[in-house]
Amino acid sequence: MRKTLSIVLGLIMIVSLFSFGTSAAEGEAIKDAAGFAAMKEDGKYYLDADISISASYDKNFVGVLDGNGHTVTVTAPLFAEFGGTVKNLTIDGEIAATGNAGALAAKVTATYADSFLDYALVQNVTNKAKVTLTIDPAFAPATAAERVAVGGFTGNAVEYASIRFESCVNEGDVTTLYTGEAKPIENYAGGFVGRCDAMEAFECENKGNVTAENGTAVIGGFIGRASWNALTNYVNFEYCTNNGNITSGYDAGGILGYAGLGSNICAYDMGNTPYRYFACINNGTIQGTHYCGGIVGYNYTNGGDINQTFDLEFCLNTGKIIGKQWGSNFVSYSNSKFNTLCYNIGIGEFEALPDATEYFPTFLGCSSVNYADDENIHHNYVVDDAGKIRWTNWATSDSNEANRHNAQWGWDNNKWTKVTAADLATGQICYEINKAAGINGLNQTIGADATPTPSKASAFVVKDGSSYKNGTNPEFKELEAYAITDEVTTEKITKAVTTKAVTTAEVTTAAPGTDAPAGDVTTAAPTTEPAASGGCKSVVGIGVAVVAMLGIAYVSKKRF
Repeated sequence: MRKTLSIVLGLIMIVSLFSFGTSAAEGEAIKDAAGFAAMKEDGKYYLDADISISASYDKNFVGVLDGNGHTVTVTAPLFAEFGGTVKNLTIDGEIAATGNAGALAAKVTATYADSFLDYALVQNVTNKAKVTLTIDPAFAPATAAERVAVGGFTGNAVEYASIRFESCVNEGDVTTLYTGEAKPIENYAGGFVGRCDAMEAFECENKGNVTAENGTAVIGGFIGRASWNALTNYVNFEYCTNNGNITSGYDAGGILGYAGLGSNICAYDMGNTPYRYFACINNGTIQGTHYCGGIVGYNYTNGGDINQTFDLEFCLNTGKIIGKQWGSNFVSYSNSKFNTLCYNIGIGEFEALPDATEYFPTFLGCSSVNYADDENIHHNYVVDDAGKIRWTNWATSDSNEANRHNAQWGWDNNKWTKVTAADLATGQICYEINKAAGINGLNQTIGADATPTPSKASAFVVKDGSSYKNGTNPEFKELEAYAITDEVTTEKITKAVTTKAVTTAEVTTAAPGTDAPAGDVTTAAPTTEPAASGGCKSVVGIGVAVVAMLGIAYVSKKRF
């Protein structure tokens, strides 16, 4: 009897193990292209087989699709419009488009007008599909909303659109081509997203090359252009790596090409900077003719607004910066005395394009603000054996000469330190950065890693007497992610709208490339886009929406 009971219990355990080991996918099974096309817009589905599609799902999909480990082979974007959730999927194939395109979706539709948590969600998805956009020279969009965008995952987006990526990889090349004489139409390309109002990415990687050689192309390893509506634009990247080469005829960045608008004031009081880049790596070559940065090409910020800034910490750039005007290991150009730029490593070399007449490799470019006033720029280390970085920051106009600071000034004031490759290899700088921050933001496997890195795969560095070694535990607390919550009070919402909403007539229009007069702290972006709805309708619309809400989500100001 006891033997029989043991056998029965053993069988139950085996069955249980098999039960827990099977797919946890939920919803209705999709077995072929016909089943995919027949999905309900808000339904829940999972793939039960690899499938191929030649036509996009033609409705706005706001449901859930679990790839369940399978592959979809595409010759068109998987979705024409996407505002839902896709996870555990591989996309393969090749897409040749003449309009907005991405392997996952042509356009993002999820908007955060009601909550910052209302984003489209992409989890554990790999794109291997090559995406090519061909723009006809006769194409002439009447408004900024009609400009085209292409990305490895998604192309363009609707107003206030937001998308979040978690543990995703793009392996497909993203290319914009022109069939004739290039037209002066700003267009966008990104390894993940061409253009979107807001984007978040966590532990993601771009391996695809992004190429758009037109003279108005804005491109990035993850997103080309982060802006749609001037009041609500934000990005958040954590532990993201670009390994693709980024080649543009205009702005280019390893993570992001261009963020913000001339009137961008972020009416949602998020409690912290709307532009955040933490523990990111760029290894790709960055080439462009205008603003080129290892992490960001151009990041619009308002010099007099403490909330309108970027925050870039614990990042690493190894990629070469090839340019014609502005270049930086980190951010090529931005304009705020409240920006945060610290604990970063830059070893990218600089090279001028053959036709460059004034090439400015800088630590951080600007026009009408003085970085001497910025207390949040410190503990950055840059290898520059050729001595091409002559300026900590540079203002092109002689009227802003007081804002120019040479390289030596930056070293003397701890804004950045010039080091050698040998200095970085010992582990000492990794340890000193973490000690200064009080956070273990960088790691380094001594003897294997040539430089400190935010990679979690590398080892902790600890001090051993007067030398440095790898340890099993960090000496400093762990780098924490920012929390996204729904804890915003009505008072804060009202304040955000009443104090920050402006009409387009109130925006100062001095272009950073030409410099505002000395003392001006508000500058317009080099290419300011009109609101998609026209005039100040967007301002009024979002103001009414925000005031009407009892609560919206925001990114909390948790400083580790």
